[in-house]
Amino acid sequence: MDRINTLTQTAKYWSGPVCVTLYVPTQSTEPDTNYDWKRKYIKKKLHGINTATWNIIAVYANTVTDEYPISYMRNLAERLVKTKYMLLLDADFIISPDFTKKFTEVVATLSSTQDKVAFVVPAFEYLEEIENESLIPQTKDQLKVQLSTKSSNLAPFRIQESPEAHRATDYDMWYTAKKPYVVEMYTDKYEPYLVLRKWNNVPSFDERFTGDGINKVAHIMELKAAGFQFVVLTDVWVIHLPHKRKQFTEKLLQDPLQRLHNRLTRFEFVADLIFKYKLGPCTAR
Repeated sequence: MDRINTLTQTAKYWSGPVCVTLYVPTQSTEPDTNYDWKRKYIKKKLHGINTATWNIIAVYANTVTDEYPISYMRNLAERLVKTKYMLLLDADFIISPDFTKKFTEVVATLSSTQDKVAFVVPAFEYLEEIENESLIPQTKDQLKVQLSTKSSNLAPFRIQESPEAHRATDYDMWYTAKKPYVVEMYTDKYEPYLVLRKWNNVPSFDERFTGDGINKVAHIMELKAAGFQFVVLTDVWVIHLPHKRKQFTEKLLQDPLQRLHNRLTRFEFVADLIFKYKLGPCTAR
């Protein structure tokens, strides 16, 4: 809910169908079933969006102690998708112009099936709020010019906070690439935004991961274990808009027990992957 204003801003850049899940927290210590005013608030905030092409689902917290069910929400949004391909993206990103058209053109040039291809969409971020939306790059050349400016407000996503999260995309290669290329430097911290073909065997997000952190890394890890190939798209991108940190992010940063819980859950998840996909010598329980 704290990104609902950002969602109304990013909605302007979408032209096709969109599936959105919104988490509605509560401050109540008792089960909160007062949904009516929350529904009215959401409807009022999103009144400018063309809901004819949007599928919006609200997930309501029961009490103030509920964990943020981020993986469940990502899976719920995926289940709502009716198109052949789906872009998995957070609500605070804007997409590059003609995204669908350019992606469709790329797919048309590929001869093999894309069932186990994960198309990587390079991600960038504005470091500070943008005052003039007319400056948002409309072409790859404009994007590169803005990135190369000495006092640029634009940078590869999380390049300072978490450089391994997107390093494998290889931005230096992307700046000059004309054709899609395969990711060669995968690491277990890689968490790009992806376009995936919608089919029954696409791994879902592991719902053991709640709150912020790990959920996307774990999903990418399972795609890798399942034999997916990561292919970087070279003429589309997404840009993150700055916003105040969510309370769940603050909890992860400030609560060592929450970080420990996430780490232990990750160890359990990795062990399960080893057995599920028969990786390495430890393939039997």
